[in-house]
Amino acid sequence: MSRLDLYLKNCSVACVSARKNCGMHTDVALVTNLDIPATYKEVLKQAGVKILQFEFDQFTFESSYTWSLAFYKLCALLHAVEELDYDNYAFMDSDVYVQTDFSEIWKECQEKIMLYDICHGLQIEDYQRFLKEVREFTNKDALGITHYGGEFFAANKENARLFVAKCLEVYREMMEKQFK
Repeated sequence: MSRLDLYLKNCSVACVSARKNCGMHTDVALVTNLDIPATYKEVLKQAGVKILQFEFDQFTFESSYTWSLAFYKLCALLHAVEELDYDNYAFMDSDVYVQTDFSEIWKECQEKIMLYDICHGLQIEDYQRFLKEVREFTNKDALGITHYGGEFFAANKENARLFVAKCLEVYREMMEKQFK
């Protein structure tokens, strides 16, 4: 099995489980910059999952940058909040199974942006590397900063727009400083 097939199978499980379990008043979409093969497209459409194609034209880095593809989520969010009209927006990784209604998530989004806290402790090497990168970028001590992952995001329309605008500011600063 190719990496793409494995990825699309994961996406299909995540999207179909979300469509079946997240609630009747929640649209579910696979947002991608790829052409989805007919086999997967059929599975998704039969389940009521929308397929939205947005170009990867924002938050781009040279392809040699290890995390460049991870920034597609921010690009997709930017396009979603600019081009779609929803009260709330959420995204999640492709390797999930949604097992419950999103009504409590949407309630919490009325006041908060929800992000996944990776919960790294100071002793974890990845967290130390993250803190070092934040210090290098900001020229400030980063101790105590929370390391949120890109696995899950949810917010109301206004907060989603504010979030993506702030992300664009940071991205542009990174480009100016040639920082990765």
